[in-house]
Amino acid sequence: MRQFIAAALAFLMCGPAAAMTLHQYSDVALSAVGDRVAAVESDAEPNAPSLPQERLVIRNAHTGAVLASVQPCSGCRYSDPSSRTDRRRA
Repeated sequence: MRQFIAAALAFLMCGPAAAMTLHQYSDVALSAVGDRVAAVESDAEPNAPSLPQERLVIRNAHTGAVLASVQPCSGCRYSDPSSRTDRRRA
């Protein structure tokens, strides 16, 4: 009986790991003042048939707290975020 339980536990532990979502960052930009970070973020599923939906996220550079998040239209993509020196935009 002990051998059966040990074999069952070994089988369960050697099985493939559950697929996990991968949080991706791309096109990162620091504000001119250095207090904000803008990045294009997405959550990729392993072996997904299509590219993940991207969003532009603006974070506090010191704490990482999300200050704003912008979802594009379906199929739209963001690239090369930039900042203005007057701090009115990310």
